[in-house]
Amino acid sequence: MLNHRQLHFLIGRSPTVTWRSAAVTMLFLMLAVPLVWGGVDDDEQIGFIWQPPVNAETAVWKYHIYLSVDGLPFDKIDETINTYYIVRGDSGSCYRLRVAGVNAYGQEGCPSPESEPIWCLPQEFTPVAFEYAATQAEERHDHIKLIWETTGYLPPSSFHIHRRNLDNNLEYPVEAEVISDPASGTERFRYWCIDRHVAVGETYRYTIQASDPSGFGAIAVTLCAQARGPGDYRLFQNYPNPFNAETTISYQNPQAGRVVITIYNTRGQKVRDLLDTVEAPGLHLVTWDGLDGASVPVASGVYFCHMWSEAFVDVKKLTVLR
Repeated sequence: MLNHRQLHFLIGRSPTVTWRSAAVTMLFLMLAVPLVWGGVDDDEQIGFIWQPPVNAETAVWKYHIYLSVDGLPFDKIDETINTYYIVRGDSGSCYRLRVAGVNAYGQEGCPSPESEPIWCLPQEFTPVAFEYAATQAEERHDHIKLIWETTGYLPPSSFHIHRRNLDNNLEYPVEAEVISDPASGTERFRYWCIDRHVAVGETYRYTIQASDPSGFGAIAVTLCAQARGPGDYRLFQNYPNPFNAETTISYQNPQAGRVVITIYNTRGQKVRDLLDTVEAPGLHLVTWDGLDGASVPVASGVYFCHMWSEAFVDVKKLTVLR
């Protein structure tokens, strides 16, 4: 018998699906999949259940089954006339399911929303006795900080974070250290990590999965976050300053556009163009090795770093010491 005690979760309604009949009449189908659950029985089987369409203007004849294993893209694996499907799983693997209705003409609607991840666990496995109490994401232009709380303690190494760009179905592990907050209380325990491999303006879906020491998944939670761009233009002071061999100049721009950075001497003469390019929004770095436009080392003294964009101008003073 199938055991449905392991995981229960709720997902949203799917979008409207458009059908075209033989008479070229546009018909609509809403696939409602509000409740999906899975469990593990003696044969390590995972059961998925969905609700049939409630407002279809053309009858659903059967369903196509799409399965994703361990974050790989969804593949069509089977079809059924039932509103449930059983997958034989491998211990320790993660499964997601989507279904698409098919009418009597063989026309398929858009797949339903994907289920949350369901882990196939051995029968003797006892899930970790904890729950996610809260999750949040702090969005910055160069990183996203994920913060979550649990009702029980697990070592930070028990958590594994995966990230998915909403534009595709590929999932990647987040190479970031999970930190346990020492200020955690006796009833809730806080953890956090920082994902620095993000692009400004992109929205990501994160899965935070907890595992027991044997490596089997216990429970997972998902949240979405966007890497937001800086709110204004800024030219920061170079570092180090004064410098001898090389210095780093950092700047930020809130939108894509042309950025020009030029070095001048105290007489207002151009010494060297460091940058003239179209930049994506975000925080950027450029270095100056103390050479002029002819690759000759400049003399000791004061110089000026000038930043120009279509909507911003600023100057910082640099000092060279030979």
